Amino acid sequence: MNKKTVYPLCVILLLAIFLAGCSLAEGLNVPDVTTPTFTPTASAAPTEELATPTETPLPTETPSPEVNAIITASSMWVRSGPGTRYVMVGGVRFDDEVTLIGRTADSSWLLSERGWLFGEYVESESDLSVLPVLYDFESDAPTLTPITTTPEAES
Repeated sequence: MNKKTVYPLCVILLLAIFLAGCSLAEGLNVPDVTTPTFTPTASAAPTEELATPTETPLPTETPSPEVNAIITASSMWVRSGPGTRYVMVGGVRFDDEVTLIGRTADSSWLLSERGWLFGEYVESESDLSVLPVLYDFESDAPTLTPITTTPEAES
């Protein structure tokens, strides 16, 4: 064999080895790892009396208003923040239904359960001003919306 035929054969052989290695990794089955469960066993009675736990009321969050809406663009990116400088995390299509949970101060961007959507292509029969303002472009900083909690009354 001369050099002109050996070189291409070596390249083909290396390529075949590389591709074979790639396909082998796809066929590996990784076993499911489950967390072991703890089964309590009976033990001797405690030597000292334990205090009886008292019920503490849990705080409840005031639910944020949710607004149902429909996408009016043929397709649109869903972003990780309110603006095109943020990473695209998904997409929506015409007539997709979304639930809005927040907005920018000028309602140009709306936060859905999927991520941020450009408000011009989102239509809702509800008033968007009921949604909490989560970002204000004038200050270029997120607006902190406190979550109020009210303890449940004991019954």
